Amino acid sequence: MQTTTNTTRPGTRLRVALSGATGRVGRRVAALLRDDPELVLAAALASPERPDLGADLGAVLGTAPFGVPLESSTERAFDVLIDLSVPSASAEQALRCAELGRPIVIGTTGQSREELESIEEAARTIAVVLAPNLSPGVAVLRELAAIARRRLGADFDVEILEYHRRGKRDAPSGTALALARALEADPPGDQPPSIPIHSVRAGDIAGEHALLFAGPGETLLLRHRALDRDLFARGARRAARWLIGRAPGLYTMSDVLASPDAR
Repeated sequence: MQTTTNTTRPGTRLRVALSGATGRVGRRVAALLRDDPELVLAAALASPERPDLGADLGAVLGTAPFGVPLESSTERAFDVLIDLSVPSASAEQALRCAELGRPIVIGTTGQSREELESIEEAARTIAVVLAPNLSPGVAVLRELAAIARRRLGADFDVEILEYHRRGKRDAPSGTALALARALEADPPGDQPPSIPIHSVRAGDIAGEHALLFAGPGETLLLRHRALDRDLFARGARRAARWLIGRAPGLYTMSDVLASPDAR
């Protein structure tokens, strides 16, 4: 694929294309970008089936105007894309960004094996952050889970409990699956993790994940609770800033957190 060079000038605000701009987290990302001194919303993308395409994103969301229309695709210039849409669209956006030579943050979960392969293909050309959960706390939880599993050993049973809003499409969540794989040190191929995962879909729960380690005479509970969806929006914004200038590759939120400049 032919790529282009990122020509962002020092001192200018980075231009963000936002896919899934009308979703629960997407609209929060848009709101954060409105007053961000470093990033600016350059394009707002949504499903081609929406009847309000062409309207200003602010009118669609019921807020002040953004000066950016809602589009199903865009020819507008951007420096980085944040995808919070659906699995099939995230793979398409990754390949499109590879053609343009622009990095992408993917916070969408539930991709098929084929869709993940498309994202991996894009990562050979551009920098990609693939994050089933954009929370810094969840990234640390994954690291703690692996440490606990290794230190406690086979004497401890492990189970995962995850809670999300009613209507969330995937169950188990992408985060729960990522936690299970961290505990199992990457099960081979497409084999699903064997660690039991219990999924609850109720109310408007933003997201909660707990890992229960139960052994002889004691239990250990590691828990992360999202208090609002701005948490994920801030994580997306942080990852977008971090990606600028990175070498091609497939990165995680743990990579983002490991860099002191990614605040």
